[in-house]
Amino acid sequence: ELDEDLQRIAVSRGFRFDGGDCAQSMHLDFNLALRAFTEISFLSSASESGLKALEVLSFLSARRLPFKFMGTSPEVEQGVNVDGNNRKKLIAREKRLLPDSVIKEVSSKLSNLEKKGWLSMNADSVDGLPSLHINLVSGGKPKFEDDDCDESNAEFRDSVRELQQILGPYLYNCLLTRVRDLMNSTTVEISDVFVRRYGEIDLEGQTRYGISAHYDVTSAVTAVIALDNIASEGRSGLYTVAVAEAQNTSPQHGVGESNHASLRRYFPLQAGDAAVHTWDVLHGVEIDPGRRRSSLIVWFTDYGEEA
Repeated sequence: ELDEDLQRIAVSRGFRFDGGDCAQSMHLDFNLALRAFTEISFLSSASESGLKALEVLSFLSARRLPFKFMGTSPEVEQGVNVDGNNRKKLIAREKRLLPDSVIKEVSSKLSNLEKKGWLSMNADSVDGLPSLHINLVSGGKPKFEDDDCDESNAEFRDSVRELQQILGPYLYNCLLTRVRDLMNSTTVEISDVFVRRYGEIDLEGQTRYGISAHYDVTSAVTAVIALDNIASEGRSGLYTVAVAEAQNTSPQHGVGESNHASLRRYFPLQAGDAAVHTWDVLHGVEIDPGRRRSSLIVWFTDYGEEA
């Protein structure tokens, strides 16, 4: 809990307390509070106030809050972040895109691929660190479409094709149609499909529990489909940044976007749910130590934008 001195500083810098357990009753004006406490921690770093400001920032950073979607139907929900130029950044959730039977079958085949050492550990383009993954579609073409593998890799090829056949109807008939509707564009196509795993996995002596915040600059739209329930409560897994709260409107600072940990909002995703977002939504992944997270990722391109 925050002590009385810390509460006094908090109140003076944009916080409000209603009494009782401060962890439950604290209301935050992030536009004021984050900037204020960050400034205090730097400008008064050697003082008691500076240390207390760091304590507040630590308290806020430890919280994990779910992203709040706006329901448009029982199956589909949307949320829209708006940046300083009032440009909409689309975020939507498609519930139960993949049924339980498909999740179970895909998970079984992925476990078999992992046991055989057939999941790639190439460096991620965002941070250069390895993660377990397997590509099913690249550049719009299904892997092994041209049967370009020798018989020594036939079992691997057949396993990939089985995954493509299982997932294909849900991705090309259901998800693609939904994304075209969301983007109001008939020229959106699937460009890449791959599975990625983070968590309690030995990656050549390294273990990673997420990926830093970034933009998907190589895709117009991204869909992340949960293959487990790690993110079901919205306190782990894929997150975005609460852009409206992150805006710095102080005249001397201008307008910007922050990746402060306290601004992260985690997407509540049950196994089979899909989170869809445009490329310009800042996002990352963070899971708890000792857990594993698997997800199916789909990148889309819009050929109409290239014309």
